[in-house]
Amino acid sequence: MTAWRWSALGGVLTVLIGLSFALVPGIGACDATNPGGVWADFQRIRSVADVTTRLRPDCANALVPALKSSMWLDALLFIPVYALLLGAALMALRAVFPPAFAAGAVLLGAGVVADQSEGVLLLDILNALPGDQALIDVLIPVKLAKELALSGATIAVGILLVLRGHVARWPGLLIAKAAAIGVIAELFFDVSGALGLLIGWLTLTGVACAMAWKAKVV
Repeated sequence: MTAWRWSALGGVLTVLIGLSFALVPGIGACDATNPGGVWADFQRIRSVADVTTRLRPDCANALVPALKSSMWLDALLFIPVYALLLGAALMALRAVFPPAFAAGAVLLGAGVVADQSEGVLLLDILNALPGDQALIDVLIPVKLAKELALSGATIAVGILLVLRGHVARWPGLLIAKAAAIGVIAELFFDVSGALGLLIGWLTLTGVACAMAWKAKVV
């Protein structure tokens, strides 16, 4: 398959697996109104008090195993498929501007390592309930590094699409701007940059599917 087809496959799987976090058994035990956001919310803990607030005694027995299952889903499936989405797109665009490709590849690798490290730390925290502030203090910068690195890799893809020109420049601008806004939100407003990544990755999935289809019919 071409790089764009691999990227399209990664994008579709990223969407499907991302949606499946809301289906993990027990994930809505403490917040049935927002099961899809429980895992992302737990990743933003800042203190032992945050852990105890999210894991109330009346629902912790169901939620803790669900969070552990979410961690394994993240580590074994979600991280590899979003890495495929971004990595294959970078490969498809590498000739457009090699320095941007190289920067994007390095940032993607750093983001994946940080994301996997974050999962290990979260599992350690869940195994040391009611929590270990020392672990949480390490988790906070690791999570920030993950968000910034993945946003940087996404921006690099957007820039490469803009430089490629023609119709690709418009989704490229959206991808780069969404990820950049996510970085600003993360750094200056203590708001997760995940929404920026979500917009960027959904847009990139659409671009990759279009490019894959073009390669098929041409």
